Amino acid sequence: MSDIKDFVIENGVLKKYEGAGGDVVVPDGVIAIGPEAFAYNDTITSVFLPDSVSIIWRRAFAFSRNMAHIRLPNSMELIHDSAFMSCKALIDVEIPTGLGRICQYTFEGCSSLKRIVVPEGISYIEDLAFAFCDDLETVVLPMSVTKNLFALFKGLRCNHGILQDCNNLSSIVAPGISLKDFSDPKDKLIAVRGYLYERERFTDPDIVASYNQYILSQKKRILPYIFENDLVQWLDLFNDSGKITKKNVVADFIDPAIASNADQCIAFLLNWKNANEGDSENLLSLDESEKPKKPKTKKTENDPFAPEKMTKLWTAKKREDGTLELTKYKKNGKKISIPPRIGKKAVTKLGEELFSSARNAKQSIWASQITEVYIPEGITEIGIETFYGCHKLKLIEIPASIEKIGNGAFFQCFKLSDIVLPEHLTYIGECAFYNCVGLRDLEIPAGVTKIEKKAFRDCYNLIIHAPAGSYAEQYAKENNIPFVAKE
Repeated sequence: MSDIKDFVIENGVLKKYEGAGGDVVVPDGVIAIGPEAFAYNDTITSVFLPDSVSIIWRRAFAFSRNMAHIRLPNSMELIHDSAFMSCKALIDVEIPTGLGRICQYTFEGCSSLKRIVVPEGISYIEDLAFAFCDDLETVVLPMSVTKNLFALFKGLRCNHGILQDCNNLSSIVAPGISLKDFSDPKDKLIAVRGYLYERERFTDPDIVASYNQYILSQKKRILPYIFENDLVQWLDLFNDSGKITKKNVVADFIDPAIASNADQCIAFLLNWKNANEGDSENLLSLDESEKPKKPKTKKTENDPFAPEKMTKLWTAKKREDGTLELTKYKKNGKKISIPPRIGKKAVTKLGEELFSSARNAKQSIWASQITEVYIPEGITEIGIETFYGCHKLKLIEIPASIEKIGNGAFFQCFKLSDIVLPEHLTYIGECAFYNCVGLRDLEIPAGVTKIEKKAFRDCYNLIIHAPAGSYAEQYAKENNIPFVAKE
């Protein structure tokens, strides 16, 4: 429990918090939180604001990196810009209903936020309000936010957009905004996903029509998402508009629904086929044993790394020494095993942006879902931005053969917490582990002779362990990183 002596309060304004941290309860009667009152405080874990507080001033909680929770009263009338900038541990926040707007940079860099619900009554959200919220998946906007919100921006996630670089964003629920007001095609698709999930929030018939028209015109892009999440209710839209026909029901609907294991959609489509064709003998069954099976192939003892198999998964290019560098992964998945070779040619390098979420829009979706990667012995180099923005990457096995980790290789891999650097490693590039806030105790081998200055920038919890007198010790001291000499 906080003591009144922990606070510097003048005329109802909390000027500065000077307590020991932990769970902080602000005294009743405080009417405003002053500029930078809690800023740069790494000791507080939660803050409770009483109903008497109506204003939070600029940067009041900025860079309080371990604050996971804050209670904001509905009596709040104004939260100034940058109030919670880079509160990286903040995992949930209930935005007060009394606010009229959300100012610029308010939640910029709150990388642990996953869902934001903006309450009814807020009519304007300023630029970069939720920018760089890397784990943000869903944003729900009220009817009071209108298309005027987009007047100054080309897109929600463009430079200076309210959601700039929120690369994990999967849905935007915007019931007050017509789909035609989303100028960026990527934003359109994300907005449609929000509409698919929370249709009941959309009440304006013209806005509903704009979404429905887009869904029907983009059947090939929307149906995979419908089947992936088994949103059977949306098949009525395709049926009522005549988009499901005898000619396309199997190829365009039933087959992809089966491939996605969308049982409710499969049942709907089989019933449609039965009702419209009347040929029950040809119907597909929901029984797993009667689903279409892939043609059987003869069992062989083929090499698992044979070129004909590997080229279906990977694109590679030859290096100067005749070995291979992987340049593209053609599939997707949460757990990935790197091949040691393709045919007889050894793989020795993971190429630039191989799994980067910044490579393109399609890759950004699955790359940000990767959780585990296994690198075999023989790989010597992890390239530039290989795992850039793989926000959910928790486990990576690095073999003893790795000698070099390139610039930005693990840039903003927030969940990465347990990584073993091999003895043969000699070089760690610029921003290699930038903003890897999960890194804590990291052993750096004595053989490392070069670490670029910003290699561990914004790794706020990092402690470097290395032999006394090593290059790593010198680096830690020069960059103000806690160091422990390895016995």
